[in-house]
Amino acid sequence: METANILTDPTDPTTTIALPAGVAPVTPSTVSPLNTRFEIPEAFRGLDYPESWDDMVGQELAKNQIRLAAKSARIRSKPLAHTLIASGVAGLGKTSLALLTAAEMGTKVVPIAGQTTAQDFRVLVNENDLQDGDLVLMDEFHKMMDGGKRNAEWMLHYLQDFTLMGPLGPEKMPHITIIAATTHASVLPETILGRFPLIPQMTGYTLEEASRVAAKMAERVLADSYSLASQPTESNCEIIAEASNRNPRAIRQLLCTLRDLAVTGEIGFDPHDGYDMDIVLMQFGVTADGLDRAAQRYLVTLAEVFNGTAGEEALKDMLQEPGGLNTVERVLFDKRLVTRAAKGRTLTNKGKLRVQNLDVTL
Repeated sequence: METANILTDPTDPTTTIALPAGVAPVTPSTVSPLNTRFEIPEAFRGLDYPESWDDMVGQELAKNQIRLAAKSARIRSKPLAHTLIASGVAGLGKTSLALLTAAEMGTKVVPIAGQTTAQDFRVLVNENDLQDGDLVLMDEFHKMMDGGKRNAEWMLHYLQDFTLMGPLGPEKMPHITIIAATTHASVLPETILGRFPLIPQMTGYTLEEASRVAAKMAERVLADSYSLASQPTESNCEIIAEASNRNPRAIRQLLCTLRDLAVTGEIGFDPHDGYDMDIVLMQFGVTADGLDRAAQRYLVTLAEVFNGTAGEEALKDMLQEPGGLNTVERVLFDKRLVTRAAKGRTLTNKGKLRVQNLDVTL
């Protein structure tokens, strides 16, 4: 029976990480990058993105898969294969992986988001002087399908042989790697999915990983607090991780609330116990188990208005939540408080118990 490879986490030498059986860790390479054009795109400067693979907590399998492909590409002096970074949950590190990949390859990276036409792409390439081996980060890649699959046909040609269809026929373009990031890979047709040789496997963060994310992120978030805010304790970071559903994006938002409370003197710091996290969570509007106000309203509405079961459209009409219910429902499904049923959505027994402890006025 194969055993898992054990890595020492570079961000915490006391912690080990198990890769799946048969997956070999990729060691840092001394191979020269394909070129030396990498720089952080202006849109991402000054934000909380990791500066190195070692600085990025979690996603060990995805990082290992990308680094192996990048190392191989550099040895062969070839562009990195087109890469699809997909996760149903926002904030798990898709953009971080893309930026670190560009740094690993030593190539230029240019971001673009949303629905993109062939002409948009042509202009992007020309205006940014993109060359063989450079990368284009296409965020919200699923929006390529807006308006029907025909709108994405040009991308199929480019992924296949680096050509764009022009008025005079096929037009050869530089061999640029597409790094596509999406939270809705299910809407992409198989013809598009099949053109991405590299699809790193994203996973959710464990509580321990999310707590370390909170600790590392707190150093940056609190850096401009003029010493009016202290670094949260390990226990504080665990509470932040759980209340944010172990999501780095939500962790940062919670830390900003903590910082603002500390800087304005609304909350004190105890050297032993740290901050009173009940105050922080109340100000942020979330429970200790990660239910924001939208999730709380959803549960109480389903229980009290619909007696535990309701159709999807009826819930949407009643709650009128901006942006729809997808994000809220994903959290409630993950926590097994709500489940899909023949008639729409229904409270689980766990959900019924949780509603009894919620204080929400409809």
